[in-house]
Amino acid sequence: MFFTAPTDGTQLAYEDYGTGPVIVFVAGAMLPSDMWEYQIPFFADRGYRCVALDRRGHGRSAAASPFPP
Repeated sequence: MFFTAPTDGTQLAYEDYGTGPVIVFVAGAMLPSDMWEYQIPFFADRGYRCVALDRRGHGRSAAASPFPP
């Protein structure tokens, strides 16, 4: 699990697997990136880089501050 912080400082969590052309997995409607646990190994084993993102306030990402800096 990795974290990145955009300009407002909110920590966003993501997982990064494999190498090659990139596929970005983004879960919808309040689900964490863990929902892709069965699809990611399939694509990573076939030569794709898979990046699974937890959106703000979901999974292991922090919620955005209601007051921007």
